[in-house]
Amino acid sequence: MTFWCTSCKCHVSSPCASHHLPEEHRRAVCRRFRATKGASKARRDHINHEIRSLRALLPISQEDQDRLSYLHSMAAICTYIRKSVLFHGLPAGG
Repeated sequence: MTFWCTSCKCHVSSPCASHHLPEEHRRAVCRRFRATKGASKARRDHINHEIRSLRALLPISQEDQDRLSYLHSMAAICTYIRKSVLFHGLPAGG
């Protein structure tokens, strides 16, 4: 069930404490939530960009890179890094 928030003019899943505050405080809380929401999206976009950059460095074909989800990309990247660190100290041909 959703409720209509009269201060931010949107549906909310449950009434919260901010909806029982005076009008000027409610507006500030809703504005702060929107600013946080924008910051979260910017952070998520930045993380996704970095994952795409790391995915491009993997020694696999472009077709295989395009099929990887972000989760599978991170798993492949971590495996590749671990493998590189593990075999870094071994002598060649040994």
